[in-house]
Amino acid sequence: MKFAPPASPRLPHLLALGVVSAVILALQVVYTRMLAIASWHHFAYLVISTALLGFGISGTILAFFREALLRRFKESAMWLTVLLALSISITPAVSQMLPVDIRYLMYSFRQAGYLMVYHILLLLPFLAGALLIGLTLIRYGANASGVYAVNLTGSGIGAGAVVFALNGIAPHTLLSAFSLLTLLLAPLWWFGESKQARGIPKAKHWIGPATAAAAAIAAALTLPTPPMDPYKMLASLERWEAQGDARRVATRFTPRARLDLTASDRLHQTLFAGLTATAPPPRQYALTADGHHADPVFRIRNARDAEILQHTPQSLPHRAVDHANVLLLDEEGGTNVWLARLYRAATITVVQPNAAMIGLVRALSDSDGGRVYRGDDVEPVIDDPRRYLEQTKTRYDIIRISSVEGAAAGVSGMLTMHETPLLTVESFSLCLRRLNEDGMLVLTRGLQTPPRDNPKLLLTAAEALEAEGVDRPETRILQAHNYLAAVTIVFRSPPDNGTVAVLAQSVRELGLTVDHAPPELLQAMSSETPQPSAADSTSLAWFARQLLGSNREALLNRYGYDLRPARDARPYFFHFFRWSSLPDFFETYGRQWLQRLEIGYLIAVSVLLETTVAGAVFILAPILYQRRRRRHEATPSAGDGRITGGVVFYFGALGVGFMFLEMVTLQRLSLLFGDPVYATAFTLAVFLVLAGVGSSTVGQRSRRAEQHGRANRFPGVFDAAWPAVSAAVAFGVLAWVDPFLTRLPAAGKVTAAFLVLAPTAVLMGRPFPRAVAVLHRHAPTQLPLAWAVNGFASVAAAPLATLVAVDGGYFPVVLFAGGMYGIACLVAIKAGTALAATES
Repeated sequence: MKFAPPASPRLPHLLALGVVSAVILALQVVYTRMLAIASWHHFAYLVISTALLGFGISGTILAFFREALLRRFKESAMWLTVLLALSISITPAVSQMLPVDIRYLMYSFRQAGYLMVYHILLLLPFLAGALLIGLTLIRYGANASGVYAVNLTGSGIGAGAVVFALNGIAPHTLLSAFSLLTLLLAPLWWFGESKQARGIPKAKHWIGPATAAAAAIAAALTLPTPPMDPYKMLASLERWEAQGDARRVATRFTPRARLDLTASDRLHQTLFAGLTATAPPPRQYALTADGHHADPVFRIRNARDAEILQHTPQSLPHRAVDHANVLLLDEEGGTNVWLARLYRAATITVVQPNAAMIGLVRALSDSDGGRVYRGDDVEPVIDDPRRYLEQTKTRYDIIRISSVEGAAAGVSGMLTMHETPLLTVESFSLCLRRLNEDGMLVLTRGLQTPPRDNPKLLLTAAEALEAEGVDRPETRILQAHNYLAAVTIVFRSPPDNGTVAVLAQSVRELGLTVDHAPPELLQAMSSETPQPSAADSTSLAWFARQLLGSNREALLNRYGYDLRPARDARPYFFHFFRWSSLPDFFETYGRQWLQRLEIGYLIAVSVLLETTVAGAVFILAPILYQRRRRRHEATPSAGDGRITGGVVFYFGALGVGFMFLEMVTLQRLSLLFGDPVYATAFTLAVFLVLAGVGSSTVGQRSRRAEQHGRANRFPGVFDAAWPAVSAAVAFGVLAWVDPFLTRLPAAGKVTAAFLVLAPTAVLMGRPFPRAVAVLHRHAPTQLPLAWAVNGFASVAAAPLATLVAVDGGYFPVVLFAGGMYGIACLVAIKAGTALAATES
């Protein structure tokens, strides 16, 4: 006996759907953290694309097996729930066993194959979850707004909750919890049915799911820690530990990073110490963040034991200022604190956004390095450095951006997609305003060939000075280097005679080569001070002369790397890739061309191409299938054929537009909040929960439309138009009030952002469920196609939005999103006409 599905889903089904939606979204966040720890980058766009690819493929599967799955809905839902739990437990462990090395992707077909298998394995839990969500949405299509509202609300709650769960809990432990939680939902699909539809439970209905559930439980309880990229610093330390040459002191998990403190007598790093150094490096710990070397932690009690720091380029500004008030932005292990103490700094303010990092070091004893963040002269501040600059009223003699001190970009090329709001022109301007009249902004960066990091720092400083009204920025900048690194010093005011004399002598003592200096400093230096030829186009001196002279624009246009300074609307300092330079790289470097480029950018391009091709294949398959099926039907549905094109363009435009607005909001709020982790949680939670609220209002309006004979509209022009209009207003308001928002406390910023963005989020939840309800009435066989198109469009949108933001800034992303909603409006008009013709 065949039972028709109820018009409205029962409470157990809604509960199971909401929890599954929360788990799927939380899984994306956890996978992002796992990739950041195990690999060289978090690849958030790869995780998002993988998840949405699962949603797209689920639409294709539903197109072929829709009727069979609906006939056995409760069994199908149970199996999919158990498979979701099983894949959460097993696929991460299996995928990490693959020897994927992303740096050799362009050289090895084997690596391309490994990456494809890796991608497929990560895809499985999202595919199972998407099939479950899509099947439920199709079954209860008459009440699509309510089902979609539960889906979005659950996703938003999952996004917000998982960020807080990551405080102190390892990501792979959370995966075990997700797997076990999902298993508990399986019976809800059976017992959520009415007694008549449920029937009498039989053993054959439970043996298979129970066996898979047992396997999922076993996998969840024995889930191993994912292996780490062997080239990471922590991986090397683990090998030392295995052979007895190192000892793990502490490990902390936070939403920002996994922190590890390791002791070893083989550690002897003193970043950028020159050839004049005679003292050995002090005993030290290695502090790593997500496996990367963050900073050494000197195991000393007094600054005298860090004498070697006097021979680093970083010491240059301290030699010129007695009893300085020092601000260290994003300082990690405290090396620059000891440096400031060596030169008798009066006060040292350390701004670090990760409280766990400061706590890890302060937990050490005074004699073992813990004193670095203790004492009357040092004040640790737990805050985002950029936010601190915007809110503090204190003036400093020396401001150092510690986070820039490291090996130059391009070594691995993974930094290109990192947002760096502390290294923008606007940030440098803020630093200059927080300096005393004779204060200095200090930046130290490793050397590389061909040069790009240090010339870009120089030009960013020059444009910041110009923004502050300095007509000749070349008179306020000093850049000099040893054989390891260059130090760039930006003066708020022209240096006085005393400062000039001390700096000239210090440059000679440190054996630095001067690349650029204010005229008075050049005059004070003797002929013995090394000065490279400005005619050598590979020297920093040549770049300084070009960038600070009349040839700036010519160099920026013809150089192989993009040296344009990062700005708040495009905060990607380490992005140097230029498409126009590819032919030159092929010709000059041959098979080694990839080593000279930022591989992170190319990975995003590869993901975009892969998902676009996959989307075309999987979207084309159900369309061809449906056309072939209609030709063999005795009474084909005219409505289905007329709106197939409308389904593709409408749901595709919605997927791209929604994802673009979500990602640009995330990027914009990261800068406003000063915390990318909590900005991500806020954006996803607010957008998804409020979009769910918007979706829930569609049902009431649809019922009123039916009463007035207007239910055939697809899905209403204004439903697709309002999100674009509201987003334009919201981002305009944010830009207008930004100077006021930056001065608000964190709670004020969150409240203001919520009030500005809430209308847009609510309106973004309306077009999709209303269109689904229309399709359910007039063309139900098109529902899987709509689900597939929307998923695949969102897949391509994730890396595309990142690429557009990196190359063009945030404004083109908003503009593109508005264009997508505009396309949806035009399609809605045409599709509504087609449906009206069908009805007549």
